[in-house]
Amino acid sequence: MQNLNYWLARNSRENLDIAHDLAGARKLFEVQYFCSAKYKCRQQMIAQHYSWNSDPPVDPCNTCDNCMNSLLHNVQNLPDAKNDVFELVEVIRSLTDHFSEITPQNVIDVYTHAKTKEMKEKRFTESAAYQRQYRRKVLSTKELVHAALDDLILLELVEQQTVLQRPNEHHLTCNMYIRGVKGDAKSTIERREWVYRVSGSKLKHSHR
Repeated sequence: MQNLNYWLARNSRENLDIAHDLAGARKLFEVQYFCSAKYKCRQQMIAQHYSWNSDPPVDPCNTCDNCMNSLLHNVQNLPDAKNDVFELVEVIRSLTDHFSEITPQNVIDVYTHAKTKEMKEKRFTESAAYQRQYRRKVLSTKELVHAALDDLILLELVEQQTVLQRPNEHHLTCNMYIRGVKGDAKSTIERREWVYRVSGSKLKHSHR
């Protein structure tokens, strides 16, 4: 089963016509992922998309905008965030077992113990996932947690549903929901390195 479900919903007063395009949703997320990546080499991301598991890793190109930003901001690698990613997956399992229509932001806010209005209104603050204490030794910011969640979705370890609704011919709304964790996610997470990059200034600030 594909990790993304793409629903194009055209609303009318009489009926709701829903069309499924899983490949389209997958590409939609990949484009968003490629555009939002801040310090990942563009060439590496493209090579990773087309490579086989046995292919050797590609070195950074040092010429794309992200590589130049890495040099400009003195970007450094953080330690392997594997243990934090395991925690994040458990948050997703717990939330999807007890709630519906969970957005990526909901997952991030629960894991980081955010005290937002939505957390209280949807009663996420009462959940076991929210009340549990997390170590978060590496994924210390919401931005890093978001990056890890995006990687889990891209690797098809977490299932995300993208819902596009057209209330009228001039408007289109988009909502994304987290639907669950793939059964064998644990073994894949264990085999992979989860290394993220931050600017030198942010790294110094996080150690104060």
